[in-house]
Amino acid sequence: MMNDLETPRRIYKNYCIYGAVGISGGESLFSGFPNMNTDCFRYFTEKISEVFSDTVNVLLLDNAGIHKAERSVIPENVSLIFLPACSPGPNPAERFRQHIKRHTKG
Repeated sequence: MMNDLETPRRIYKNYCIYGAVGISGGESLFSGFPNMNTDCFRYFTEKISEVFSDTVNVLLLDNAGIHKAERSVIPENVSLIFLPACSPGPNPAERFRQHIKRHTKG
């Protein structure tokens, strides 16, 4: 039970969304995970490879450690392109995050 002097605290839970959108046809694949780690990233790239097995899939990524970990085995039909460090402008994920922030403040 809370007494009058206690301030209730918000409890936040993180939920990570990995996503890919095709630039020509708009095909997309999004997956939600409880964590952002190498295992989740590897699973996501395997899922892209499986769902879009008849194409070469290019992912534009930041330089997060999970994208470059040695244990990340990238499928043959998935290629990774890394953005220069400290370049949030061209990163579509950063623009999407800003869009979400603007529309969910409350």
